Amino acid sequence: MRLAILGGSFNPIHLGHLNLAFHSYKELAYDKIAIVPAYISPFKIFCKDTEVEDRLKMIDLAIADKPYMYCEVYEIERQGISYTIDTINYLYQKFPDIEGKIGLIIGDDLKENFFRWKDAEEIIKKTDIIIGKRTGLKGAFDLLNTEQTKASVKELKNEILNISSTQIRDAVLQNKDFSSLVPKGVYDYIIEQGLYKENGIQVSEIKSGISDLMNTSDIELKTQEIDSFAKSVLTESRYAHSVRVAEYARHLAKEYKKEGVSPALAYFTGLAHDICKKCSDEELVKLVEADGLGIDNVENTRLNLLHGRAAAIVLQKKFGINDESVLKAAAFHTFGYEGIDALGKIIYIADKIEPGRPDTENFRNMVKSSSLNELMLAVLDWNLAYIKKKGASVHPETKKMYEQIQKELKK
Repeated sequence: MRLAILGGSFNPIHLGHLNLAFHSYKELAYDKIAIVPAYISPFKIFCKDTEVEDRLKMIDLAIADKPYMYCEVYEIERQGISYTIDTINYLYQKFPDIEGKIGLIIGDDLKENFFRWKDAEEIIKKTDIIIGKRTGLKGAFDLLNTEQTKASVKELKNEILNISSTQIRDAVLQNKDFSSLVPKGVYDYIIEQGLYKENGIQVSEIKSGISDLMNTSDIELKTQEIDSFAKSVLTESRYAHSVRVAEYARHLAKEYKKEGVSPALAYFTGLAHDICKKCSDEELVKLVEADGLGIDNVENTRLNLLHGRAAAIVLQKKFGINDESVLKAAAFHTFGYEGIDALGKIIYIADKIEPGRPDTENFRNMVKSSSLNELMLAVLDWNLAYIKKKGASVHPETKKMYEQIQKELKK
């Protein structure tokens, strides 16, 4: 038996997925195409436990008339974090009669980040990489087709169907027609079950936001939840850093009380800012699909820079946090952003100069004699010099934020 696999969250499965599976079957003569839904945990934000059943049901409906496809539930049953290499190893054990290598179907939109997948080189050794067209970018996988990696790469001749699950969920939320994006059975199921009416996360919720400021009791309760969650997903040293950021953010809120930032809210945000720091690159890419902002050139050089945006999504979808200021402060604590508010400045500063950071005492000594903007500019100058020394790129939003702080100081 010749087997190829197509993995994803399939939330929901759509015609773009089926297009890649069909062309792999037809063009490359595979006997079976395994549709492999991922189990998204502990950072799952789209799928509550009951909704796993919905995803599986929609897959069954989508492939009911396609006998060459089947739904492989290994990652769902295994739970935990889903890694492609684990699934591949499992399938070789499950099907000892597999002929040749398993085919791994991926879209050309994953081209630049493939080598950041867990055990990417091992995946290359054990599979034939099948590239399907989703964006139409040329030369997508040149790096894979080299002597160094000895990759087996096959490119499909499929038509481009630039469809995403996020696009479908947003269409449901906005009461737009999406019947042309999914099989009829899936469309009917989504309508009948009322799926995605409350599950989407909109870019506007982070950019222009829902101002739903938490009261004191809410903050205390949510802080306990975040503290427990952070302990469970972070290393001891990263958790300790988060606590120091939280404590120093609270200190700054008190010192700069004229800025009107609640010390309790500053503590909460500081504690939460790094909750996705230990996510894999694969997890981060999946999570940030939800904010619709894409992945820019700077982030693409180091995908772990996405951990702030991922944290904001988890805060909103897992913990029900809709405070615009909190979400932005967490999402953009690494780069900052144009229009940054007082809480954002406090978290940005606290992350850079908390007492556990070396060579930062001089900045902490500035607090008594400097305004928040003066301290912010000093920290920015220091951080920009560090970035320049490393030869790294400065994020465009950091430059815009720098100009903003300068203008505010001149007023």
